[in-house]
Amino acid sequence: MTETAPPFGSGPTGTPGDAPAHPPVATDDRPRLSRIWWVATVLWVVTVLAALVITFVPSGYLVDSPGSAIDTSELVTVPKSVESFSHPGGFRLVTVAETAKAIFGQALVAWLDPQSDVFPRSDVVGDTPRAEEMRYQLVLMQNAKLSAIYQAMAVLGKSAKMTGGGVFVDQIVPDSPADGHLTIGDTITRIAGEQIHTVDDITRFMSDAKPGQRVRVVVDRLGVSQSKVVNLTIGSTVRDGRKAPFLGIYMETRPNFQFPFVVGFDTGDIGGPSAGLSLTLSLIDKLSPEGLTGGREIAVTGTMRVDGSVGPIGGIRQKVAAVRDAGVHYFLVPVDNAADACVAVGDPYPTETGHAAAAHGSNGVEAGAKTTPACGDAHTGVRIIPVKSLDDALAELRALPRRGEN
Repeated sequence: MTETAPPFGSGPTGTPGDAPAHPPVATDDRPRLSRIWWVATVLWVVTVLAALVITFVPSGYLVDSPGSAIDTSELVTVPKSVESFSHPGGFRLVTVAETAKAIFGQALVAWLDPQSDVFPRSDVVGDTPRAEEMRYQLVLMQNAKLSAIYQAMAVLGKSAKMTGGGVFVDQIVPDSPADGHLTIGDTITRIAGEQIHTVDDITRFMSDAKPGQRVRVVVDRLGVSQSKVVNLTIGSTVRDGRKAPFLGIYMETRPNFQFPFVVGFDTGDIGGPSAGLSLTLSLIDKLSPEGLTGGREIAVTGTMRVDGSVGPIGGIRQKVAAVRDAGVHYFLVPVDNAADACVAVGDPYPTETGHAAAAHGSNGVEAGAKTTPACGDAHTGVRIIPVKSLDDALAELRALPRRGEN
């Protein structure tokens, strides 16, 4: 009897049906761990780079955020020989906090903040260097101070004179003869030896000038009497089908004022023209035996023009937020900004008439003219009081109840 060996996989250790379909495969976690390590490393590097971009890289955007409502009582100074007064309450100068070169993180946070605005910087200031833009804003503030003093003196019945003090450079045409020689904020006082008082003087000079003519221009730079000589060549442009001399600037007459005494406004590095009305009212308040505010804190914004009218400002939403944050309940704003200010306080823009304005000198406003109606609630938030002139603002202040009255 012949014995045969059992088939492979049979016998006591198993049967053919128990045999595995494939031989066992050894497991090794090292390749999987290696892939995870690489993915984690890439994610870490991306996260670090994103953090660096958000933290340090300029975004090219300009951010406007709520600023502050500054008490003006300590900003206004007059000589000790001039009688001045201190009153309860006072005026608040309202600012916007501007980040001119916001990093990406700042721009992102501001974009998510409903009280902030984000703009491409090139849309706001073009390619103007930051230092030049700052200088221009400080010159605008200086002009606002002069207009404020002039208007306050007129209301107070004090002697003040205004004449043409040169031509202020508002804008410069790129690649024009003035580009690279003049700067925004310069005041032209002489051209080719001729005294310049007003825009008409420039117009008259240019009518006789010749393209290619080399001229010597004297300017006051930085908003003060700091004479600087600039030599430039007059260019040419086509006007009415003819070649005409061309300088390449947008300009306006800069007034020259003579005041009975020196007034100081310590506004530091605050720039722009929008403090004009607040400074005007603050000076009147300081030089008046009876205060203007009735013991209340009054926030104010608006440009102060030499004709007594109040011009519009930027950043009204941010200014409303700053006034609310400061706990001030009354806010005088330019008529042109009234609708946006009312939206900012959550109150529909009204249509009924407001208080009558009283005359205080010419100031370009007819006696009895109606103001724009107010909006908002002084008891629960901010009352928006639109004004279109200094006369208008004074009338609205007189119409407010004194502190403690309903």
